[in-house]
Order: sequence, then C-alpha cells, then structure tokens
Amino acid sequence: MTKESQQPQIREGFFNSLLDELLDRIASEMNPETRKKLIFVAGSGHADLAQAIATDLEIGLTSVELSKFANGEIYCRYGENIRGGDVFVFQTHGGASINDALIEQSIMIDAAKRASAKRITAVAPFYGYA
Repeated sequence: MTKESQQPQIREGFFNSLLDELLDRIASEMNPETRKKLIFVAGSGHADLAQAIATDLEIGLTSVELSKFANGEIYCRYGENIRGGDVFVFQTHGGASINDALIEQSIMIDAAKRASAKRITAVAPFYGYA
C-alpha cells in the first residue's frame, strides 16, 4: 500500500475523531434553556468541516457576511439576530494564510460581542502557532 492510498484513511480517521471531540465539547457547553439560541458560525477556513459539525448537531449553520474593504480590513456581519445566544465561532487556522484566519476569527468574535451575544466560544480544530 502506498502512502497516497493511506493518507485519505488517516485524514478521515483524524477528522472523525476531531469531529467527535468537538461535538462532545459543544454539547457539554450547551445550556438546555438556551439551546434554541445556539448559533454556530464558520469563517472561511474549512466550510466542509463546519457544515458536517452543524449537520451532526442538527442545527443550521448561521450565515455570516465576510468581506474585505479596499484597504484589506475584514468586515463581518451576521445574517440573523444573535443577541442573547450562545455563539460558537468555528475557524481552522491551517492553510495558506494563518494570520488572516486568526484575524478573521477575532473579527467575528468582536462582531458577536458587539451584537450582544450571551456567550462566545472560539472553536479552532487547528490552531496556528501552537
């Protein structure tokens, strides 16, 4: 068996164990009274993994508008009211631009705080610089 044929199996197993770990953590953080206000948003880091987590939790992935101004600054606006909700901001910091991913998640957290989210949890399955 070549390394190429083994790599997808290793990667899939890694993501499955990572997904199970994240789901357990998120489920333990959820307060039954605020389950209706669980808001799961994702940055541009790994949309497929974020969608898989949202599907397993049986919740929708909340829309978020992320764009850049002409000078390169990041703009974030949530697609629905998040006031009083438990917000989970998902962003992986792997890929070509670790710094942009870190800043994007920070901007998303700041926007959630300014929108009066009750509690904000940063979810980073791969944290750059760690």
